[in-house]
Amino acid sequence: MINKILKYIFTFFVIMITQVTVFQNIHLGNFIIMFPYVILIIILPIDLNKNIMLLIAFLLGLIMDMFFNTMGVHALACICLAFTRYHLLNFMLPRKDSFRSGLINSSSIGRSTFYSYTAICILTHQTVFFYIDIFRIDEFFITLLKIIISSFFTYVIVILLQYLITNNNTYNKR
Repeated sequence: MINKILKYIFTFFVIMITQVTVFQNIHLGNFIIMFPYVILIIILPIDLNKNIMLLIAFLLGLIMDMFFNTMGVHALACICLAFTRYHLLNFMLPRKDSFRSGLINSSSIGRSTFYSYTAICILTHQTVFFYIDIFRIDEFFITLLKIIISSFFTYVIVILLQYLITNNNTYNKR
């Protein structure tokens, strides 16, 4: 158990450092802004206490707000993601599954379920983030395009990261 927590904390720091040093500086045009740090919320264990999950999401968003200077927008988007994630998993996963513990990945819940779950989570985060960040209705369609394009690129990075992070199912070994 301690080993799993230490691996997740190490993964947390590596992804946060990568987000801040690499992905924060990649802006391909004005439409592609990648936030692969959301994988840290997406892969949290299914059986994690809801309050702890929301606290982790809030702290993660707060850290990102400090680096991006976005005054709470990341924190709000991460909390919305964590809240949505909880209900989404309850909807998408059958109750009698044996994978109710361990980090979520494509091998633990199935590829198609993981891919659709990840896509919905990323779209939720990006939608809340971009619409709260712009906070104007006159740029609705431009912001929608930015959400779609940024979500696609974030999705690709998150899927690749998921395979790097959870290779050989190391987090889910009992």
